Amino acid sequence: MGIASATAGTFLESIGKWELQSLLETSRWRSFEKGSGRSRCSMTPFAMMCNDRLTVAGANRMQSGRRTTMFKVVSVILGAALLGALGTGVSAQAAPPTAPLVYTISPKLDAGNLAGVVVEVSLPIGATGNAFLELPAEWGGTDKLYRYLSPITVIGGSITTISPTERKVVGTPGRSLTLRYIVASAYDHEPNAKDSILTDGPMIRPDWFTGMGDQFIVGLKGHDAAPATVRWKGWPAGWATAASEDARSSTVADVIGSSYIAGRGVAIRTRPISGGTLRFVSHGSFVWSLDAYADRVARTVDAERRFWGDMTGNYTVTMIALAPSLGFSSSGGTGRNHGFVQYASPDTEMRVLERNIAHEHMHNWIPRRVGVMPDTDGEASVYWFSEGFTDFYTGRTLLRSGLWTIEQFTENLNEVMTRLATSKARNYTNAQAAKGAWSDQDVSQLAYDRGQLFAFVLDHALHSSGKRGLDSIMLAMRDRWQAAPVIANLLTAADAVGFDMRPMLAKYIDAGDTIVLPEDLFAGCATIARARLPEFDLGYDRVATGKGGGVFAGVQPDSPAYAAGLRDGMVRLAKLSGTMGVSRTAWGVRVRDGASERIITYYPAGKQLIDGQEVRLTKAFSPVERQRCARSMSGG
Repeated sequence: MGIASATAGTFLESIGKWELQSLLETSRWRSFEKGSGRSRCSMTPFAMMCNDRLTVAGANRMQSGRRTTMFKVVSVILGAALLGALGTGVSAQAAPPTAPLVYTISPKLDAGNLAGVVVEVSLPIGATGNAFLELPAEWGGTDKLYRYLSPITVIGGSITTISPTERKVVGTPGRSLTLRYIVASAYDHEPNAKDSILTDGPMIRPDWFTGMGDQFIVGLKGHDAAPATVRWKGWPAGWATAASEDARSSTVADVIGSSYIAGRGVAIRTRPISGGTLRFVSHGSFVWSLDAYADRVARTVDAERRFWGDMTGNYTVTMIALAPSLGFSSSGGTGRNHGFVQYASPDTEMRVLERNIAHEHMHNWIPRRVGVMPDTDGEASVYWFSEGFTDFYTGRTLLRSGLWTIEQFTENLNEVMTRLATSKARNYTNAQAAKGAWSDQDVSQLAYDRGQLFAFVLDHALHSSGKRGLDSIMLAMRDRWQAAPVIANLLTAADAVGFDMRPMLAKYIDAGDTIVLPEDLFAGCATIARARLPEFDLGYDRVATGKGGGVFAGVQPDSPAYAAGLRDGMVRLAKLSGTMGVSRTAWGVRVRDGASERIITYYPAGKQLIDGQEVRLTKAFSPVERQRCARSMSGG
């Protein structure tokens, strides 16, 4: 869901919903840790929670004049027709442009240092002789983004201020005029873990800049679908430039929904993918190889495109390293038109980011190409599908592509089953889950975990009744997509093959009954066994530790954390492993203990045991058997 976090129609990743992901948690949360206890800023579908305090953060549907859009920390690709439909209606006084708008991005240099970004817009004037401009207003919880723009000057016409976010320009009908303005930085420092996904505005440093079009691109009111292109001009030799809308026949909405980055330390790698080329753009370094990560991102995007078989064109992934910040670790992302932007601390595990990409890129299809989501008030009621089924296909994709082994696949599924079994919200009705989706971590997580397990039992039921499985239903939904509600489309697609899934839906989703995976779900490769699962307990006071700036407090003497050596007064330096809510995955932290540093690892298991299930591989497999199991366990 993801600061997910859910961009213009990204993985809106961005413009969709907030989709967040942290080092602490699974890929659906973007959060950061303050000290060892998270100063939890996790984006639920439309709001941000910090230490259990709900803050509406603009992640919800934005009703700005520029367009009605959902901000997600996910990827989104919208066609021109749909983006046009999202616009605010054509002004009665303005005719459509007679030719494409051209946005030219140039540097403002001062003694060789970047002091600002210059944007020039070649704007064709229609028959009425005027046009109405829309300035950046709100995105990602930050408002008044127009304050980072200088006054707009016009060459070949005149300009009048109507409101803080709207201007009227007048020119000669049938001719073009030029708009020019300078963008200033919202930050006075290099990005760090506290900044997370840089929602405050454009970031301009002496030797590089990055920003989202929503933060600094001026739009054309009523003409989101007008053709537009992006150009770069005048950047110093040795500086790389990249926008996710580079070399495309785009629209004004696409340009606004694009990501932008330029600078001396920006590197661009290309990889072939089905139907196009992946551009992997990076700034900064990590503890692992960016070349290797680019390879894995390309394999992920390629595998998902090959499964769906309906997407072509280039795709841009931008990876920005966040400078270390004592006591903080952060990772997250935001989807853009034809791309995705990730931010992470240098020690973030590659597997966390990899899973985030797989999940968010899958949102290009689920739910966007298989049906229409309800409006804001009802959207949370179908997160079990939009997020849970996305997680289901994320795991399948990673296994099918060879990026995950069968061990990693089963480990991930065991984490999901453990987290759901030990969740206080595990048997919430869907109505309860929807009501609490914005305000409670366990409830927000429920949609992902319950939806994923429901997809497993639905797929098994389809096969058991002689059908082709869930893959065929999803592809049918895509093929018959119309302006139909996504769940209605799901039911209709199942009906078309003679399978009524309504009783299962009523039992497991609506009523919230416990989902029990069939023992033969992975017959010949793994068994599903009953298990007693310990509740999740970190063994210290997260809130007090966070308020203390990462100084551990409230360590319980009878906890696994204490037994592993954790003590009050130690300072958290980094989180190394573990998943929030999962007691059977090792939790590792690097701490400062007096004048020395230590790594402490333990299992965050509480005293209470809860009935659940676990997946167990049946034996040690030969290479041929492993390939067979990877195919069958991923639905092949």
